[in-house]
Amino acid sequence: MKKCISFGADGASINMGHRGGVIAHLQREAGGHIIPIHCMPHRLELAILTIQKKEPKASVVYDLLNLIWKTYHFSGKSKRELYVLGQELGVDICTPSSVKGTRWIPHVHRALKVFLRHGQDKDLGWIPHVHRALKVFLQHGQDKDLGWIPHVHRALKVFLRHGQDKDLGWIPHVHRALKVFLQHGQDKDLGWIPHVHRALKVFLQHGQDKDLATDEGQYSVVLQHMEHLAVASTTAEVQGRAKKVNREMENALLCVFCHFLSDMFKELSSLSLTLQRNDLILPQATSELRKTVTRLEALKLRAKAGGILEKIQTMLAQQQGDERRFQGITLKGDLKGFTDLTNPQLKQHIEAAINIGVDDFKARFGGLLKDEGVQIPVESFRVLNPDTWPEDQASLLTFGDDGVADLMRNFKEPLES
Repeated sequence: MKKCISFGADGASINMGHRGGVIAHLQREAGGHIIPIHCMPHRLELAILTIQKKEPKASVVYDLLNLIWKTYHFSGKSKRELYVLGQELGVDICTPSSVKGTRWIPHVHRALKVFLRHGQDKDLGWIPHVHRALKVFLQHGQDKDLGWIPHVHRALKVFLRHGQDKDLGWIPHVHRALKVFLQHGQDKDLGWIPHVHRALKVFLQHGQDKDLATDEGQYSVVLQHMEHLAVASTTAEVQGRAKKVNREMENALLCVFCHFLSDMFKELSSLSLTLQRNDLILPQATSELRKTVTRLEALKLRAKAGGILEKIQTMLAQQQGDERRFQGITLKGDLKGFTDLTNPQLKQHIEAAINIGVDDFKARFGGLLKDEGVQIPVESFRVLNPDTWPEDQASLLTFGDDGVADLMRNFKEPLES
């Protein structure tokens, strides 16, 4: 306890309470120099949850994804029908994901990723090679601690689901799968992986060799099956749910807004993964937060370069006539201004989602620089971050002197003990 300088936990009063919380007891027993840090990934999740609650169109997307998941999660018959329809149309269907969970970003993004998935042309001929390679690999593997096998299997399962277009031999596939496994450290709690971003990516994913406007994908297959359920289902609840989902999915505004959300959650997922790193230091966290806020603000002006919103904008702009199609679906509603983000409704929802998120970011993360007891240590730690060092020699000579002095004063007790 003598060397403890900080305490991090979620924002529950049992942890952060000023009187009876864990931090209060630590500061009384170990010293007032201990800095309380509210878990940053948790703060990010709470900030994004605010968007879902306050932005109407984001709330509609959340409810839509939940209804789709509910339809196929509780009905094996509906799930089988969806897969059969996908096979007939040549679409590799992914099971719709839940958006309700302890981590709103991961679950919503995964659900949207599955929902908008456009499908890929895959060559599965290389699977036996991978199986044979894994068999050899596991035979020569560790014969004692086999706890890592489920993690390798999970990593390879994800990899195989998104297979490549060509048979490159088993070595590159196994190498790539194991590389992903080792990079992402999947021996940890997978609940923190940005499921929301992944769900959105699959939901909106478009095959590399397919026409985004005319070729069927996950989005169009789900819509066609919902049209079938709205007529053929024997229960009024399922019929009503299917009609509502069908009506929302045909709406051009919702379709384009989902693409924007996917790009937005990609930025937030990147920030979430950064904030979960074990080697993260506070100056890096504040730097990444500022970068993310800047990128989000830029999304109000133009679509992200290379993002899926830019792709659907290009696709809509290339179509002739009054109708606009997405995955073979004729979109309904006023499409004017969708290609350059000048549509009043789309612009309003995009700006509202970003403004709500940025404002909540500043409210929840502002304490890193403003709260009493945290301002001096965090600001002083900038001297340890090379990104903040001045470029000119004159300023570099004295840079950080005051910060080091502040750190020495704040942590005098543990340094001298």
